[in-house]
Amino acid sequence: MFVKKLGVYYGAMVYALYPSRSMLEDLHSLELQSYASSLADWLAKGILSSQYLYKTLISAEPLLLPGTRSGLGRKWWMSSLPARILDDYMVCRARAYYTAHPESFRPRRIPDMEDSERRGRLFVSKYFIPKIRELSKEAYHEVLKLEGCDEENKVYHLVYKNLDKAITCKPDLVSIVLLHGGIPRTLIFEVGDTGVDVVLRRKHVLPRILMYIVATYLYYGIPSVGFYVSLSPRSSPPSIILSPRGSSNRKLAYILEEVSKLVSATEPPKPSRRPICSHCVYVSICKFAM
Repeated sequence: MFVKKLGVYYGAMVYALYPSRSMLEDLHSLELQSYASSLADWLAKGILSSQYLYKTLISAEPLLLPGTRSGLGRKWWMSSLPARILDDYMVCRARAYYTAHPESFRPRRIPDMEDSERRGRLFVSKYFIPKIRELSKEAYHEVLKLEGCDEENKVYHLVYKNLDKAITCKPDLVSIVLLHGGIPRTLIFEVGDTGVDVVLRRKHVLPRILMYIVATYLYYGIPSVGFYVSLSPRSSPPSIILSPRGSSNRKLAYILEEVSKLVSATEPPKPSRRPICSHCVYVSICKFAM
């Protein structure tokens, strides 16, 4: 596994994870099922044995977000919002408004999105978790926890000071690894169909992964890093890692402040850019739909 530094995004250093050139070419030629199996094998081996990735993991620091605390034990009295509202905000403020008011607006079903989520769950449960368990028996690092959040219905709640609703964080997979030398790290995985190049260009998924990092750090007290894994066989690189640098994350706090305004708003705001309506779950009720 080769690691390439890409730069800082929202207070975290982002690295691209690459296989060898020949393996990358092989991945690009595979159909989806074979690609998922090969991707899981390569990624699990890299996490458990790559010296390049090891150096990246041990450099991660706690991600600081002032005004946040774990919602553990508080979920019974607070209503909540899915962390995906951050994706919505990054794409369209009007969409985020409707997500912020689930008691008033119901999203429509989009089969393509449901299929994508199902493929992500299948990758984690059928390929990735079994491969990590298989390789962990003789690995360089020790796997202390391996949790498919969907199968175990595990949710991490995050409370923000100016937001009346808790944020529910549900990554695809959470693993706690004891790295060589006795250094623990929490690894967060988000799996999607979108290629990494699109994720880096649009940046719509990155704030949510950072929220997962904050929520799991507050829950376990162990520095967390986040992985985005693409199920697109043509994605180059196949995966990236977000490694916090410990600085106060003002951009993420700004997004949460904007979300809190949407919760108290009575009308949807005008989109700040041309909305992408074709795959919006609120297109049938949004007055800005095109």
